[in-house]
Amino acid sequence: MASAGERVDRLAALAAHHLYGLVDPRYYEPLSRRPLTPEYRDALLRLLPDGWALRRGDVWLHARRASGATWGAAAESPVQGFKIHVSSTPAHALRLLDLVVPVCVEHGVEFKTAADPGLLDVLNSKLQQRGHSGKFMTVYPPDDQAFSELIEVLYRRTAGEAVEGPYILSDRRYRDSGVLFYRYGGFRPPRRLNVDGTQSTHLVSPTGEYVTDERLPYFHLPPWVRDPFTAESHAAPGKDPAGTVLNDRYLIEGALTFSNAGGVYHGTDKVTLEPVVLKEARRLTNCWTSEGRMWDAVDVLGHEYDVLRRLEGLDFVPRPVDLFREWEHTFLVEERISGVSLHDFWARDDVILAPYIHREGRLERFLPLFREVAERLIGMVEEVHARGVLLGDLSPNNILIDPVTLRMWLIDFESAVHEDDRAAMLKYGGRLGTPGFLHPERSSRDRLLPCDDWYASAMLLYGCVVPVTALFDLSPRARDVFLDEFVALGLPAQVKSVVTHLMAGAVDEAKTVLAAWGRDEGTRRSVASTVVRDQVPDGLVAEVNRTLDGLAEGLLRTMDERRPDRLWPSDPMVFATNPLSVAYGACGPALLLRATSGGALPDEVASWMLRRPVDTDTFPPGLFLGLAGIAWSFRELGLEDRAESLMRTLYASPLSYEEPGVFLGAAGWGMASLCFYADTHEQLHLDRAVRAGEHLLATAQHDEETCHWRCHQDGLVHYGYGYGASGIALFLLHLHLATGDDRFRSCAVRALEFDLAQVIRSALGWQWPRFQNETVVYPYWIHGSAGVGSVLVRFHHLLGIERYGDLARRVAEDTYVKYAYNPGLFEGLAGIGEFMLDMYCFTGEERYRRDAFDIAESVLWFRIEGADGTAFPGRWLTRISHDYATGSAGVGLFLSRLLHPRARSFVDLPSKGG
Repeated sequence: MASAGERVDRLAALAAHHLYGLVDPRYYEPLSRRPLTPEYRDALLRLLPDGWALRRGDVWLHARRASGATWGAAAESPVQGFKIHVSSTPAHALRLLDLVVPVCVEHGVEFKTAADPGLLDVLNSKLQQRGHSGKFMTVYPPDDQAFSELIEVLYRRTAGEAVEGPYILSDRRYRDSGVLFYRYGGFRPPRRLNVDGTQSTHLVSPTGEYVTDERLPYFHLPPWVRDPFTAESHAAPGKDPAGTVLNDRYLIEGALTFSNAGGVYHGTDKVTLEPVVLKEARRLTNCWTSEGRMWDAVDVLGHEYDVLRRLEGLDFVPRPVDLFREWEHTFLVEERISGVSLHDFWARDDVILAPYIHREGRLERFLPLFREVAERLIGMVEEVHARGVLLGDLSPNNILIDPVTLRMWLIDFESAVHEDDRAAMLKYGGRLGTPGFLHPERSSRDRLLPCDDWYASAMLLYGCVVPVTALFDLSPRARDVFLDEFVALGLPAQVKSVVTHLMAGAVDEAKTVLAAWGRDEGTRRSVASTVVRDQVPDGLVAEVNRTLDGLAEGLLRTMDERRPDRLWPSDPMVFATNPLSVAYGACGPALLLRATSGGALPDEVASWMLRRPVDTDTFPPGLFLGLAGIAWSFRELGLEDRAESLMRTLYASPLSYEEPGVFLGAAGWGMASLCFYADTHEQLHLDRAVRAGEHLLATAQHDEETCHWRCHQDGLVHYGYGYGASGIALFLLHLHLATGDDRFRSCAVRALEFDLAQVIRSALGWQWPRFQNETVVYPYWIHGSAGVGSVLVRFHHLLGIERYGDLARRVAEDTYVKYAYNPGLFEGLAGIGEFMLDMYCFTGEERYRRDAFDIAESVLWFRIEGADGTAFPGRWLTRISHDYATGSAGVGLFLSRLLHPRARSFVDLPSKGG
C-alpha cells in the first residue's frame, strides 16, 4: 500500500491542478487571475445603492460601504466574531442575492460573494478543501447581538423559498435552513508568518493569545466563545466516523480517503461479516446542470451503483452490496478487495524498471510481469465494453493487483457510463479523468468513446515502463521520445508496439503482438542490448549547450515585470510564499540567466528583484524559502549592497530558531552567514553563524554516539540533507573550520553518523526514507541518498577520513539511476546528477562525470520546446515551471555545472569550492 507521505503527495498534486491549473494550460496560475463572467457582478451592482463599493479579491467579490456606520454604533467591522455563511448551488445563487443583499444593505453589514458561477463551482467541487467549501456568501455582523438578529432576519427572508446549498462542514446550520450557516472566525484576522514562508490567520483570545483560525471540516468554537443558539442533536458531519454503525448494519472501522463530495471508508458488514468499502456522497456538492435540472454527487454515486450492478458477475469488479441514505448523506456499499494499486505494484523494489534498467536482471523480472498485466488488462476492458460500459477514468490508482497471483480488479466507477445513459451522465463521464490518461481529442467531445479507454490502457502500460504520461499534454513528442530511448536501452520493441496499437485503438493488433511475443527470446535480446556506457555520447555536449541557450531564451520571453507576485512561471508554492525565494521565486532563474550569459544579469531582472519590498513579517529567515537564500543569491548576482542589507534584515527575524535544518532553519541561514563571512571577513556574520551553531548544540538530542534534531513543524525526526541531520552536520563542519571549535566538529560527526544509521539496505542498495517510521526510500537530494552522499563526499574532502570517501562511493553507486519521476533538482534527476558531479569534483574520478552526463541525457527527454523557448515541467509534469526547486532553473544550473564543474551554490562556501 502507498505510504501516508505518498498519499499526501498525490492529494497535493490534485489540489495543485485543481486550484492552480484551471487558468492557463501551460503555467500554474492562481484562481484570482481567472477572468470573471458578469452574472454576479451585474446582480450586485443592481442591488447595491450609492455609497457601496464592489471590488474583487481572489475568488470573491467584496461589497463594502464607502462611508457610514455599521449596524449599531460601531465605526468599522471587528477583527473577529460570528460570521454568517450563505450556501448555494449555481442554480439558486442569483435568487439568493436578491434575497440576502437588500437585508445586508438595509442593516449596513458588509459581505462578500463568490465572484462568478464558475468559481462557485470550484468552491463546491469534489477537490475543494472540505473546511473551505460550500460558501457562496459571507456576511460580517459587527457584534454578537447583530449576528443573532441578522441571521434570524435572513432565516425569515429565505424560509419557504426554493433555494438550497451544500452543508458547510466547517459551520453549524441555523435552525432548519437549507442555506444559512454560521461559525466563529476572523473578519480581518491578524496574519502571522510561518517558517516555511506561508501565512496563517489567527484569532485573538481575551487574554491576548494568538490562536490559529482553522477551517476544520466540522464545527468548532474557540474555548472562550459560547454558541448563542442551541446545538443541533445530530453528529457534526466531517468528524471521524470510526466506530459508527450505518444503516444498522455497516460498522465503520476507518477512512481510506476524503473529498469534499464525501469520504471513502472501510468497515464490516455485520450481517455477512464480510469486509466492505463505503463511498459517501454529500448532497449539492460537485454540481452541474443538464437537461433542465441540477445533478450532484448523490446522482453520481447512484449511477456508480447502477454501473456496478450492470457489471455484476465479472470477477474483476467489486460486488455491489447496498445503496442507502443516512441523515443527508448517501452511501454506496461494495465488496472490499485486497490488493495494491497498480501504481504501487510497479514501484516495488523488486519490480520497478525505469530507474534501474541498467542493472543486471531488471528486464528479465519485468518483462513477464508486463506481458501478463497487459493481457489481463486488455481482457478486462473488453469484457466491460461487451456489457455496454465505458470506464472513463482508467488510471494506475483505479486498478488493484495481487502481487503474487497478478489477479487484477477495476475499482472506482465514478466516471463510467453505459450506452443508454442520460445525457447528463454522459457529459459528466466525458469530463472526468486523470491527467496523463486522457485521449488528446477527449476534451473536444461531449461524450466518451471506446478509444478513450484504450488510450488510457496504453498509458497504463506506458506507465509500467516509465511513469511520465502526465507530460504528454505539454510535450506530445515525448510520447515517442521516452519509449524510443528505453527501447535503445534494451526494452523489447514489442512493448512499444503494444502501447502504440492501443493508443490508436487497434486492440486486435495489440493482442496479436502479445500472442506472438516469445518471452525467452525477447528477454535474451533485451538483456544483451543493455549496455553501460564508458564515455560521453557524441553530440550530448552540443545538446546540453543548445538546451541552455533555449532555457535562457525561454526565461527572457516568459518574464513579466508587471506582476508583483512572480517574475517567471513557477511552482504553485510561489503564490503561497514569496516572489524572490531560491526554491520557487526569482532567485533561481536569475542565477541561471547569469550563468548562461557570461555573468551579466539583464537590467530589467535586477530592477524587478531590487524593487521587491522585503521584511521579516513576510519573508522567513531560511535558505531555500527565505532571506538567507535571497541574500546569498543577490551576492552571486553582483548585487552586494542589497545582499548585505538582506542579511542584516535576516538577523532580526523572530523565526530564526524555529527549525534546525538546512531547508528552513538555523543550519541553512547559518551557512549563508558563513558564506558572507568568507566573502567579506566581517565578524558580524561569523558571530551570527556561531549563534546558530550554539543553538544547534544546545537543542541536539543525543543517543550514544549520535545526535539528531526534531522538526517543529510536524514533530518528526527527518533524515537527509534538507530537513535532517546530514545537512546540519555539513553546516557544523564548516563552522568548525571557520572557528576551530572542536565542539562543532564533534557534533557534526555525530549528526552524520545518526543519518548513516538510518539507511535502509535493500535489493536496490542503500537509500534513506524522509523521516522516522516511513517505509518508502528515496534517491533524491533534498531528502534521500543523493543528499546524504553529497555530505559524505564533502566530509571526506574536508576531513581527509577515508571511511567517508568509501561510504560516498557506495552511496553514489546505489544512487545512480537512469530515470526519476521528474527532472527537477530537489526531488528529481538533476539533484542526483549534481551528486555525481560532486563525486567527480571531489574525487577526480572520470566515471562520475560520465554518470552525470548519462543522467543529463535522461533529463533532456523532459525538455519542452516551443514558441517561448525551452523549458522543463514542474514536479507533477502537468505545467511548465521555471523555478529552482522543481523546474527549469534547477535543471539548467545542473546542466551548466556539468559543462563547467565548479563549487555548488548554497552547498559550498566560497573558499571551499569543489
